[in-house]
Amino acid sequence: MRKISALMVTILMMWAGLRYCWLTIVGKNDPVFASWLVLTVSVGIAFWTYWTTDHHSLVDNIGNTVDLVVTALILATISIFGNNVRSGFTWFEISNLAIAGVVLIFWWRSKSPFLSNLAIQALMVIGYLPLIARMLTVDENPEPWSSWIPIWFACVFAMVSAYLPKKDGEGAVKPRTWKDTFLPKVYATRALVIVTVLLLLMLRAELD
Repeated sequence: MRKISALMVTILMMWAGLRYCWLTIVGKNDPVFASWLVLTVSVGIAFWTYWTTDHHSLVDNIGNTVDLVVTALILATISIFGNNVRSGFTWFEISNLAIAGVVLIFWWRSKSPFLSNLAIQALMVIGYLPLIARMLTVDENPEPWSSWIPIWFACVFAMVSAYLPKKDGEGAVKPRTWKDTFLPKVYATRALVIVTVLLLLMLRAELD
C-alpha cells in the first residue's frame, strides 16, 4: 500500500507539474521566477537534510522527493521557455533565501540534519503566507481547481506513505523508532494542512 500511494503521489504531482510547464510554454500563465526559485531551494534543502539522516527512504518521504523533481522542472521551464515571467525579487523572497542560507550554516555548524530539516520546513510554511493573505482579500478565486485538487489528493497519498508502517517481505512490521519517520510525517502533514487551507479559501472566494 505504501508503494502504491507513492506511485499515486508521483502521478498526480507530475501531472500538475507538467500541466504548469505546458501553460508556461504556451504563455497562458504569469509565473514568478523568484517564487519558484525560493520554493525549489527550500524543497531541495529539505530533501538534502532528510537524506543525510541515519534513516531515510524515498517512499516514506515521497512528497518531498517528487516536490523536488517538479519544482526543479518548473523552474527550468520558466528559465528556458517562459514568456510572461515576472522577474525581480521582493523583500519577502530575498528574506526567504537569506534564511535558507542561515539554515545551511546552522546545519554545517550543528551537524544536525534533523533540526535543520525542521527549520527549513518552518520556512516553507512562512513562504505560503503571502498567498494565504492574498486569498483572504480577493473577491474572486484566482487559483485553478484543476491544479490544486490533484495536489491535495497527492498530499493525502503522501500521508499514507509516511504514516503506514514499513513491512518486510513476509508482511511483518519492521521495528523503527519515532525519529526514523518523524520528518516525512511532518513534511506530508504540513503540505496537506496548507493545501487544505488554500482549498477552503478558494471555496470561500467562489461563494462570496
